Amino acid sequence: MKTNLFALVAVFSMLISCSRSEDIAIEQTTEEIPFFNLKVGNEWVYKTYDRQDSTTELKFNGKIDTLKIIQKVTLNNKEYSKVLHSYKYNSNPNYEYWRVNNKGHLVLLPSYYFDQGISTDNLEIVKHACTDYNYSYTDSGFNNYGNITYKLYPKTTITMNNQTYNVSPYKGYFVPNAQNPNLLPKVVEFNYKENIGLIKSVCHSVEGTYNFEEHLVSYVLK
Repeated sequence: MKTNLFALVAVFSMLISCSRSEDIAIEQTTEEIPFFNLKVGNEWVYKTYDRQDSTTELKFNGKIDTLKIIQKVTLNNKEYSKVLHSYKYNSNPNYEYWRVNNKGHLVLLPSYYFDQGISTDNLEIVKHACTDYNYSYTDSGFNNYGNITYKLYPKTTITMNNQTYNVSPYKGYFVPNAQNPNLLPKVVEFNYKENIGLIKSVCHSVEGTYNFEEHLVSYVLK
């Protein structure tokens, strides 16, 4: 199954995000919900922090992304949650399609394939492996730079915006191949909190030392 390589590609496309105030109230019901809460109306707001290397301080770069599940849709007998991304500097709507597959993994089908009516499993990107510690995926075709291996790692605690979360890190370790001896090994991270969603992601450019993080600043769960 395709994995979350867009984490590394993101630095090249530099998706720009939608302005949103940081002081949105955090709302959450006490209703029991699954690991991945994909109810219509759920919303998450993220700020992006970046730096040119791994030693300087991360700084907010003005990019804010608002993700909202706007409806349930069905394609080829699979039910997806349609997710709208809103970006400050991009007036065009950007959609993704999420679902939990039969392995319990949260997967993403890009809108390019959904719009064509294609929804095969191998086109779905694994966003997180839930609690499946046996799952591992190695992709050796990342533009001939090397390979990246994704798997789930033991839970850890992180603090974001004065909130402490016990998260499940889903990480990808990038190892350059022999043809690119000057590239550095790098790690991308997708830290998910059960019932809430992505709390923090860590991404890198393939070349150079630029890196950025997306931090959850607020959410509303139905």
